[in-house]
Amino acid sequence: MAQGKTGGKREGDCMSPLKKKPMISMLKEDLEDAIATAVNMALKEQQSSLNLTIQSAVKEAIKLKTQIQHTEDTMGILAKEVDGSRKTIQNNAAKVDSLQAALRASKHQVSDLQQQVGDLFSKMTQMEDHSRLSNLRLVGLKEGEEGSDPADFLTTNLPKWIPALQGQPIHIERAHRLYSAEKNANNNRPRTLIFKLLDYTDRQAILKGARAQKIKHAEHDLLFFPDYSKDTTTKRKAFVPIYKKMTALGLQPFLRYPAHLKVAFQGKSLTFDTPSDAEIFLRDTFQTSPSHQIHGVSRLQGLDEMETATPQ
Repeated sequence: MAQGKTGGKREGDCMSPLKKKPMISMLKEDLEDAIATAVNMALKEQQSSLNLTIQSAVKEAIKLKTQIQHTEDTMGILAKEVDGSRKTIQNNAAKVDSLQAALRASKHQVSDLQQQVGDLFSKMTQMEDHSRLSNLRLVGLKEGEEGSDPADFLTTNLPKWIPALQGQPIHIERAHRLYSAEKNANNNRPRTLIFKLLDYTDRQAILKGARAQKIKHAEHDLLFFPDYSKDTTTKRKAFVPIYKKMTALGLQPFLRYPAHLKVAFQGKSLTFDTPSDAEIFLRDTFQTSPSHQIHGVSRLQGLDEMETATPQ
């Protein structure tokens, strides 16, 4: 038995090389086939994955191309709109330049017209003042004292109030009370009586006499003032506070037509065109505060004095 086994093994071991060679070739071919099959399967899988990737990339490319086309279309539309806006802006800029030129011309015209209106208003004010040149205003006369004929009342009483007028005929064309809204609110304040004199020299004589003395009638103080237009009156009233201060300081100021405050100081004649100029003079000269209040001045003598020359 042992010999048989040994003899079989030896028989296998003693197989000739010619018989072993075909077997190795077959194994090699099977291996190559297996490798080829595996490679083919791997390549097929890679090809399938690559195809899917390519298909996805193609789809994305198509989508991107569509987006790019849409963007190009949108950019084209925007370019047209921008071009249209540019043209509109250019047209508007041209219109603005034209309007600015027209506005500059209009400003010059308005300035010229304002100057003309100012000149006309000034001339109209002067004409109105000239038409009132022989008028006087009487303030303080109790209501009803003049009776039914104010002109006759004044003609009779003016020489009594102002002795310098005695023996001098005074001709009054007309006289009447002025309407005042304040009268309705305060019955204790009499309305102003305005009267027109025939002769301008009578008007000056009355003003001169009124400045020279204190006039009373039935225990009421009477004040005489020239009659001016509203614009001139407003300008002159603006000097009242500073007039009071100067009077209280012992100065003798007076107003010249239309609204200039004149005062003599240390041998010099000073004229102020605005109240602020006069205020500065007082502050610098007397060290008074602009808010300084003057008391004890009950009567403004000569407040509305007008020079003897008629306004030009």
